[in-house]
Amino acid sequence: MINSARFLKGHELSSSQLGATGFCWGGGMTNRLAVVLGGDLQAGVPFYGSAVPASEVSSIEAAMMVNMADTDPRINAMWARLRSGASGE
Repeated sequence: MINSARFLKGHELSSSQLGATGFCWGGGMTNRLAVVLGGDLQAGVPFYGSAVPASEVSSIEAAMMVNMADTDPRINAMWARLRSGASGE
C-alpha cells in the first residue's frame, strides 16, 4: 500500500496531492500511511481505524479527520490512550 501511494503521488498525471481514507482495517491503514508517508500525505480520513503508537504521532504531517463511534470500546479506548499520551497527561 505504501509503495502504491508513492507510485500514485509520483505519476506524471498526478496532481501530487495525496489523500487516504478507509473503514475499519482501512482506517488503520490510513493512520499507518500518515505515519510512514509523513509530508507526502496531505490528508487522511480514517473511520474506526486502529490508532498508531503514541511514539509515532510526531511523524504525521497530514491533516487528519478521525471518525469514531460512541459505542466502540476497543477503538475508543485506543484513541483515548493516544490522546492522553500525546497531550502529556
